[in-house]
Amino acid sequence: MGSPRMKLLRRAYLACRPSSELRQILNGFDEKEIPSECAIVEQVIRNAVSTKYPASNSYRLKVLKLLISFLESHAELEDHLYDELRAVMTSAIERPSYVSYEVGDEELECVTLIEERAFVTQGSTGFKSWPAAKMLTEVLLNQNLDRKRIVELGAGVGLTGLILLRKCPSIQSYIFTDCHAGVLDTLRQNIDLNLNANDARPQVQLLDWCVGGSIEADLIVGADIVFDKDIVPFLVDLIVRAIHRNSCDAIISSVIRNEETYQLFYETVRKELRCEKLRLSDTRYFEEIPDKYEIIKLSRKP
Repeated sequence: MGSPRMKLLRRAYLACRPSSELRQILNGFDEKEIPSECAIVEQVIRNAVSTKYPASNSYRLKVLKLLISFLESHAELEDHLYDELRAVMTSAIERPSYVSYEVGDEELECVTLIEERAFVTQGSTGFKSWPAAKMLTEVLLNQNLDRKRIVELGAGVGLTGLILLRKCPSIQSYIFTDCHAGVLDTLRQNIDLNLNANDARPQVQLLDWCVGGSIEADLIVGADIVFDKDIVPFLVDLIVRAIHRNSCDAIISSVIRNEETYQLFYETVRKELRCEKLRLSDTRYFEEIPDKYEIIKLSRKP
C-alpha cells in the first residue's frame, strides 16, 4: 500500500506525531511523486485503523489543514480533503482519542491505545505514552522473555506491555501497575482493545510506591518513572526489596529532563544494587530517540 514515504506519513499520522514531523515527510516527496489527494485520504486519513480508531478532532483538524496547504501549492484540489475537514469541524460526537503504533510487518498491524495527548489534563502523567516507554519496548524485545513474569511500575496507558504481549507469546504473565484509578481504567480498556479476551497473561493492579507492596516477578520494568525527587526513596526501596526477594533484575528507561532528580535516583539505587547501563544499537518500531536518555539494568550485587 503506497510508497515507503507514504507509509511513513501514515505511520506518523496514526501515532499522532507532531505536525512538524508530518510536514518534513511531505517536503521529502520528490516533485514527480507527490501523492494525489485521493491517495492521501484513502491511505492516511481513512485507512482501516484511523477510521475505526480516530485521533482527536483537534489533531485531525491540524493535519487536514497541513495537507490542504501542502497539496494546494502543487495542484488544484478536489473535495476529498475539504469533505474530511467539514466532517471534523461539524462533529459534535465525544469520542476517545486513539493513538495507533504500527508494530509489525503486516500492513496496518497496530497496537491502538486510548491516550490523552494534552499534558496532565486529568491529574496524572499516565494518560499518554512517553518516549522512554518506546525505548524500553525496543530494549525488551531483544531480551529473552520466555516464561517470564513481568511487573511494570507506572505502566501508564500500557504501550510497552501490550507490544510485548503481542510479540512475545511465551511471556508467562505481565502485571501493569499504577497508582491512579483513572489510569488503571484506561489500561483495562487498552488491554481489551489489543488482546484476546481469553488471554490470561495481562493483569492490572494498583501499586502506590509510597505505600509499598509485595511484588512477585522474574523481571521488573519501568519507563519515565523518575520524575519527582520526593518519591525517589520510596521507588528505590520498592525496587531494591523486590529484586532481593525475587532474585530478579529490573530494567528502567528514563528520558533525563531534570538532571538533579535523575542523579538522585541513580546514586541512591547504585548504593544498593549493581547497575549496568544499556544502549539502543538500533530500533525496530520507533524512530524517534531522545538525545538525553538512560536505560539501566539493576540486579543484586555479587
